[in-house]
Amino acid sequence: MKNFTKSLILTLTALTISASSLSAIDQSTKIQLLEEALIETATTPAQMNAVSAYMKNVAQEKLELAKEYRERANGPRAGKVAYKNAEKKDLLKKAARLESEAKSYQKY
Repeated sequence: MKNFTKSLILTLTALTISASSLSAIDQSTKIQLLEEALIETATTPAQMNAVSAYMKNVAQEKLELAKEYRERANGPRAGKVAYKNAEKKDLLKKAARLESEAKSYQKY
């Protein structure tokens, strides 16, 4: 009975740890894994066209958002100089990251 209880506790602990590690994966990693699975499972021409259209749409959305960030970064803002400079730097950094991600989507 003691061994059963001990093994049950160990099993429940292991399951709890594994479940918490799965929930620790951030949203972008989950999306990336799903997209990779989508690409790998596309076998028919129709599926490949659908995946290609999806990837192009995502790339376009990312480019549009990057453009918005660049416009906001270069537009007039109220506030202190240090804050404005930090915000501009952050927006330009986000825009560059989105443009980089869009390039990876455009490959498909």
